[in-house]
Amino acid sequence: MGSGTKIAKKSLVSFLNGYKRANELIFEERKKRLAKLTPEQSLREYIELCELADELSEKIESEEILQKRLEILIKRRMLFNKKIE
Repeated sequence: MGSGTKIAKKSLVSFLNGYKRANELIFEERKKRLAKLTPEQSLREYIELCELADELSEKIESEEILQKRLEILIKRRMLFNKKIE
């Protein structure tokens, strides 16, 4: 079922604890940086995040529409082929 690679439990626990500690440090650094932002800087970051979210949602939506369009074309082609036979 697995890849066949065995990892010692002690090594895995140590690895995960390292990631946990790194995440804690990154979180604290972010809190310090955000506390130092001026209202203008904070607003600018917020607007940039909103714009990024809009761009990503448009891309995802476009891919979904494209996929749906492709499904419709395939179904249409299959019906066309059945009528020819």
